[in-house]
Amino acid sequence: TWAESDTYIELPRGEEDFASGDIMRLPCLTPGEARRAARLLKEVESGETVYPDASVLNKMTDVSVGVYELAPEDYDGETMYVILPSRCLTDEMLLALIGAFCQAGRTFDPAGLNARNCRRGGGIETTRFLTEEETERSKEIHLRISRGELLREQAEEANAPLVPALDAVAHCGLEEFTFRPYRSLTDAEIAAKLFSERAEAFAVGRMDADDAEHQARALVAQAMRMPEGAECAFVTPLRFAEAYSLDSRGEIQRIVISEPAEGCMVGFDWAGEAVFGKLQTMYYLDAGEAVPERIRWFADYSFLPAWHLETIGEITGDMCADAARIWCADHLTLTGRDALQWAVTGEDIPYLAVECTIVTAQTDEWIIQLMVCQSNLAVCDAELYRKAR
Repeated sequence: TWAESDTYIELPRGEEDFASGDIMRLPCLTPGEARRAARLLKEVESGETVYPDASVLNKMTDVSVGVYELAPEDYDGETMYVILPSRCLTDEMLLALIGAFCQAGRTFDPAGLNARNCRRGGGIETTRFLTEEETERSKEIHLRISRGELLREQAEEANAPLVPALDAVAHCGLEEFTFRPYRSLTDAEIAAKLFSERAEAFAVGRMDADDAEHQARALVAQAMRMPEGAECAFVTPLRFAEAYSLDSRGEIQRIVISEPAEGCMVGFDWAGEAVFGKLQTMYYLDAGEAVPERIRWFADYSFLPAWHLETIGEITGDMCADAARIWCADHLTLTGRDALQWAVTGEDIPYLAVECTIVTAQTDEWIIQLMVCQSNLAVCDAELYRKAR
């Protein structure tokens, strides 16, 4: 509603407005902002207005508006990149944007912003997503790090990506943005990113990475049927000891049950299924015994399956509960799965570009929560939480 305004329109600023607020996510200025930018540029050239003292060129913290210089050989000829908030830009923001281009020796062209050189409003968290080939290399490099075959010193800091920290409210909850070049990533760049995300050689108690993977497979087998072809994607050490409970609204509450304990998170690629998915399990060691804390299976959003476009008509909560029973009969092995009582604990939850219904059930040891697609009853996310005793 404010796109055509030739003056700044102040809008609500709060988390509750992320989904329902009047926000902008297209990679450009609105027509009104573009006209104001042209006017402000003329005022600067005539000396009537000056740029703000605070520069947003290559800004790295609390970014609402940010402008970044790019190496054209890495970004297919692009030389500048702009990050903009979801709300209407103030005149000061527009001046800071224009001024950053001036600092870089360039002239800002409002019409030149597009999806190759601009992101707005927190809708996308990176310049581009990984290709399938890069995803496979990332998995292999992560495993090499976990097994101690690749050390932090071998991945120079210069290879790490630029990751500005964002003003989350200005970007609909997104806290950071990752710059990835438009050419293929090198192994060193992938490794540097993984190290920046705290990947490290695995060492928990007397377990190495292979021991941890073996133990994770055994724990998962007690609760879920994982395909034999599921390949290990990563093994990461953690320190935790937690359990969960359901409150009166059916929401899951985390409970810390002891001092932090040694444990790990192990990820697998869910092979051999119509839907490409991933499985992750977390467990900790209690007197040398592996105790599962959480198991999660989910459809991988980077390989968005075609079924999310299929529809089968009006769907009720009872139908979602029935879909959960069928999925659990096919995929779960835990004791008590046949007597699960399902309840709808969330509706119209966005997931994988569709709306989902959350259904929840319990056994003596586990809380089970599934996301069921409201258009076709496909289960796209399943989480098993270890209950507090």
